[in-house]
Amino acid sequence: MPAYWEISLIDLDGNGKGDYLVTYPTYVGQISYVGGRNITVDFGEDVPMNNGKVASSVLYKMFVYDTNKDQEYTLTSVDAYVTPNGMGYEKGDNNKTGFDFAGNNYNSNVVTTQNNSSTKAGFIDGYAIADDAVIFVLTGDNSTKVITGSAMKAMKQADFDKVNFVVATKDSKTNVGTANMAYVAIEQNDVKSSDSQYGYVTGVVQKQNEDKEDIYTVTLWTADGEKKFDTVKPDTDMTIDPSFVGKVVEYTVNSDSLIDTAKAAGESVAIRSMNDTGMTFARPVADSHVSAGTRVEFDDNVQYIFIDASEDEGATGYDKSSILFADEAEGGGYVDNAYVVFDSTSPYDILAVVYDVDNAVD
Repeated sequence: MPAYWEISLIDLDGNGKGDYLVTYPTYVGQISYVGGRNITVDFGEDVPMNNGKVASSVLYKMFVYDTNKDQEYTLTSVDAYVTPNGMGYEKGDNNKTGFDFAGNNYNSNVVTTQNNSSTKAGFIDGYAIADDAVIFVLTGDNSTKVITGSAMKAMKQADFDKVNFVVATKDSKTNVGTANMAYVAIEQNDVKSSDSQYGYVTGVVQKQNEDKEDIYTVTLWTADGEKKFDTVKPDTDMTIDPSFVGKVVEYTVNSDSLIDTAKAAGESVAIRSMNDTGMTFARPVADSHVSAGTRVEFDDNVQYIFIDASEDEGATGYDKSSILFADEAEGGGYVDNAYVVFDSTSPYDILAVVYDVDNAVD
């Protein structure tokens, strides 16, 4: 039976050869499948064989590839380019990748946080992860996903178990290095961002995925305008459904651009004052942890979303300066004019403001 290898070819330096890939076969063999077509692959002498087939020991490994004018690919194990395994090396006898730095099969997790107060991934073996870096992620169920460096930096450092391979370059003037490509492993079966996003749900439509399972297409109005996402398969903790239309939600999106977690978020509030750093409210907020009239500060990454709640739709042409104070209600008190998402821990900073442009949420 012919073997099919799902191969991701990445040309890091633009010369069309000598770059990196990950292979993860359905069957172990020598016929590959790239971009919807079969290709011929010649495995180098350093790749172990077993009765004419590639040995199972090379599954989920990194390879360097070269191709000729007939589009025939020659693969060489990265182990032949970075030796010995277990650490990283500057360019030289132990690092023949052509990059300023390379490391292979680290003995410990060398992914570190962005800074001392952060929990998010920021560096690999001391090299800052470039936003446009190509990151191969081997998940707990032995599938491989390809994400950007920016997506990796949205994940928690603790999510990563091992670095199988990394290459980095250094600026010749500043000597500052950045990780350009890496192959990392995580325990969970999916790539999850640690960043929560916020949106106002304007539509939820049921559909079927490729496995004929019922999922939803969710339309959200966000700080960046309208976004549409499908949800993950129904055997997960994803709980969004058509009843969420007209609600504010906190959600996360996985590497396949599917909503994988979602929950109702935010409190209906009456804004009484506001400046560049925070707001006060007409009654206790943050689940009554903050008393009426007490200023609550904006988070550094606070999101502003503008809606027309009477129509369950987003509103364009507004910015922070458009936010008005709450009107007085006929019988006393004030009319709620926004939904606000507060941090769950003290001092309960404001994470998102969802303001109704009619100055009255329904």
